[in-house]
Amino acid sequence: MEIIALNGYADCGKSNTLNIAYQLLLNAGYTQVSGHFGRPSNYNFIGEDFYGNNDFFDVLTKDGKLVGISTGEDSEEDLEKRLAYFKELGCVKAICSCTNTDKYLALIKKQAHYKILDKTPQIADALKRINDGTVAREIVSLVKL
Repeated sequence: MEIIALNGYADCGKSNTLNIAYQLLLNAGYTQVSGHFGRPSNYNFIGEDFYGNNDFFDVLTKDGKLVGISTGEDSEEDLEKRLAYFKELGCVKAICSCTNTDKYLALIKKQAHYKILDKTPQIADALKRINDGTVAREIVSLVKL
C-alpha cells in the first residue's frame, strides 16, 4: 500500500484540503465503499464528545481498487491503526494527514512506499482557498489509478 501523507502544523488546513481531495475523487468517478465512512471522536476540555470539525475517514473504490482516506487522527497510535485498517482491507493507496512531528513522520516513513506533501499555513483567506485547492489537486493526481 502506498501512503500519501499531508504533513503540516495544527490548523494549517490539512483537513480542509483532504475534504476537497475527497470531493475531487468522487467527481473523478471514485465511489464510497459502504460501511467504512466515519468520524473520529472529538472531545472538548470537559470530556464531552462533539462534532465541530470536518475530520473523517472513508474508503473509496474505482476499477476494483480501494483507496483509504483519513484526516484528524489525534495520536500516532490512532493513525497507525487507521493505516493498518486500510492495509487489511486491501487498499492500494491511503491518504492521511499528519501533524508535523518526528513521531508522525517516522510512522509514515516506516511504510514501504510513501509520499509526503508539506502543507503550509496561509494568512489570507483567499490564499488559503487557493492553496488548499492546489494541494488537493496534487493529491488526486497521485491517487489516480
